[in-house]
Amino acid sequence: MDIFRPLATKESDEGPVMHKAYDLEPEEGHKQKRKRIMNWFVLDSDCYEDVSPNSDYNSWVDAETSKQGIRFKISLHAKAPPCFSRLLFKTDDAECNSPAMPNIPCGKTTISIGAMSSCYNAILLHTYVTDPKFEIFHEYFLLKNDLPSPVISRLPEMPEWSGTAGLMYRDGVYYVAELCENMSLTTKTGIFMSAGQSIPEECACICIFSSSTNNWSYKRVSFPPSLTDWCWQTHKVLALDNKFWWVDLRRGLLSCDPHQEQLALDFTELPPEIILEDDDLANVVADRCADVSDGLLRFVEISRKNEYYYDYGDCKSKPCSDKVNIWSLRNGHWICDHSLRFAHLWMDESYISRGLPSKVPLFPAIYPCDPYAVYFSIDDSPNGDGRRFGVDLCKKKVIFCSKTCEGLLFMSEFTVCEFSVVPSSFRLMGKGEHATTSI
Repeated sequence: MDIFRPLATKESDEGPVMHKAYDLEPEEGHKQKRKRIMNWFVLDSDCYEDVSPNSDYNSWVDAETSKQGIRFKISLHAKAPPCFSRLLFKTDDAECNSPAMPNIPCGKTTISIGAMSSCYNAILLHTYVTDPKFEIFHEYFLLKNDLPSPVISRLPEMPEWSGTAGLMYRDGVYYVAELCENMSLTTKTGIFMSAGQSIPEECACICIFSSSTNNWSYKRVSFPPSLTDWCWQTHKVLALDNKFWWVDLRRGLLSCDPHQEQLALDFTELPPEIILEDDDLANVVADRCADVSDGLLRFVEISRKNEYYYDYGDCKSKPCSDKVNIWSLRNGHWICDHSLRFAHLWMDESYISRGLPSKVPLFPAIYPCDPYAVYFSIDDSPNGDGRRFGVDLCKKKVIFCSKTCEGLLFMSEFTVCEFSVVPSSFRLMGKGEHATTSI
């Protein structure tokens, strides 16, 4: 049995908000490598309301009731990478608000759910509830792939909320850490520090949750001197080497070991080749990615020269010089491991044979177990085809590709979920016989 066979094989099984099934064509050597590694998938950070006509066919896991009395259920629809998997949810206690149904009804309680982070058989979920008076309530839930069946438990109410939480697993304990809302340094949705403004000492706090105590602790943290003139926006939170890493794709990384007696944030700049400009946020998210692969922090950037390749027979442009670079963080220094010009990739047989367009892609994603494999998305404009494909930057070849369009709507944020142990009971979270092995 191919453990990377897509789960969904019928469009009617998925409902209108789900993607179509995918047929992947990985190179044989890379396909065998994928079978030997841990089970994992790329999860869309948005959860979607289930609107399929055959909802009862899906398997659901009940979440613990929220503080506002809302009960909801989650169903996982996993697909083989590089395609995106999705979480569906449903509830009878509130109006569902998701990218599939974005309108917020006036005078009604609404709920939206997102996947914040993941590690070792668990996904950190965030619920956003708005009541009829437009008061907003935030809560965290932990979806754990436990035996004998998955569970979704509600975390205690936290002192502050900023939407910058990450998840870590260490010595049998899950930890959640969040840079606090009252820190002028950081939020997920806004930047408040102006140039030259100092960081108030009393604003330096981190909220830390431990599953061993089932409580939040509120700890002060010191800053490195280089952050005296700074602004920050967290795009992603990673966990590596017993540290949380808050990633700003325009600035760098802040890291902290929550187990130390005296907490201190360390600052890691982006690779020196990257131009530190306040580019449009959408462009930064579309061209950059930071993640963990093979035990190291990796950073990928698509370097654009705003050059467009065209071929009108007698009139041709010069070859496109846009390229992709990947770095790894080793002993506190960024090392550029590989660089590849897209013009060279377009001329390779592995690219041509799959019928991919000569178009610079978007949204690079790092393969978690192969440090030289990177996913890309082609936009679904008239000159694109919306497919996702993977490239081995060492061999400079396409190693797998989806056959059908996935599109880019809502795909700018995702989390890589790893399930190192997948019990047979996990079919509760999927559809069909492949639910136990495709994650």
